[in-house]
Amino acid sequence: MNKQLLRDIQFMQMAQCVAQRSKCSSRQVGAVLVRKGSVVSEGFNGSPRGISLCQDRTEECMRRRLGYGSGEGLDKCPAAHAETNAIVQAARNGVETDGTTMYAFCVRPCKNCVILIINSGVIRLVYLQGEPYDTLSGILLEQSNIEYSTLGRELFDG
Repeated sequence: MNKQLLRDIQFMQMAQCVAQRSKCSSRQVGAVLVRKGSVVSEGFNGSPRGISLCQDRTEECMRRRLGYGSGEGLDKCPAAHAETNAIVQAARNGVETDGTTMYAFCVRPCKNCVILIINSGVIRLVYLQGEPYDTLSGILLEQSNIEYSTLGRELFDG
């Protein structure tokens, strides 16, 4: 394996660790922002600070209760996505996101997250291979200046 792939796997493992902090009963997602080989911010999916919704993995997901499947009814979800939380955490701590790489422990991020990723100055995005939630996020990435690549989920299972 080349150095870049090893580094990508290392930081994706960190994003996987961050994902475990999520209390979401539907899925645990984590993201880390990296600059020059150091993590500068991290985030996981979950409800806003001080909001008690989605704080118990034993409760059924609100979207599932309403009959939505994976990736559907996202507007009914009270949680912020991991990618968004990583960017917001950087802002909260006064950390510049321009020129960073984001590692997202999920399939290609949704349209809303991709817009934030583009606007925050991330220059590279690494995420897991798999069926994306929407096609617009892919179109946005293709038209942006962001370098993006995927890693196989099998590298992180078991």
